[in-house]
Amino acid sequence: MARPDLSAERSEQILDAFSRCVTRSGLDAASLEEVAGEAGVRRSIIRHYIGNRDDLVAAFLDRLEARLQLQNDEMRAWFIANPGVGSLPDYLFPEAPDDELPVLESVYSAARRNPAIAARLESWLQGFVDALGDVLRASFPDADPDDVTTVAHGLAAIYNDHQSMLTLRGPPRYRAMALAAAQRLIASLTTRARP
Repeated sequence: MARPDLSAERSEQILDAFSRCVTRSGLDAASLEEVAGEAGVRRSIIRHYIGNRDDLVAAFLDRLEARLQLQNDEMRAWFIANPGVGSLPDYLFPEAPDDELPVLESVYSAARRNPAIAARLESWLQGFVDALGDVLRASFPDADPDDVTTVAHGLAAIYNDHQSMLTLRGPPRYRAMALAAAQRLIASLTTRARP
């Protein structure tokens, strides 16, 4: 009987460990030794299943990007299937931070020094803005396309700011202010139809 292929399972175990190390130490500081210890494996196992540190970072970013894209796709599908963006601000501005937030903060920090990571983040952010634009267009089909794009960018900016404030444990009123700002931006689409 052939031994079961553990490649996918081992790779996920290693990437989960790397994610915890990134949260704790930062993307730049997380070492293969630290990841091996966190995963409970030898460093050679990481090299066998993933590769060197650059390969590990690339696989980690691929997985993070796929998860973020899935979130965008799920948001787009749900709101397009259920037109009306009344709950969009509540969806975007939860009371608790996203589970991926500490990891994203570390990736954002690394992007300042690494143009390849910056390009990947920019691509994800554009995908997020595009998903928001699709949701808004479905709810406001008569709105000016440029206004929809502007509001989508504004919502993405407020979203990113709000996520940062959650990490800092900003004042409770901050969520209310983010919600109000988002609602005003969205409401602006009802007052300005296409020329």
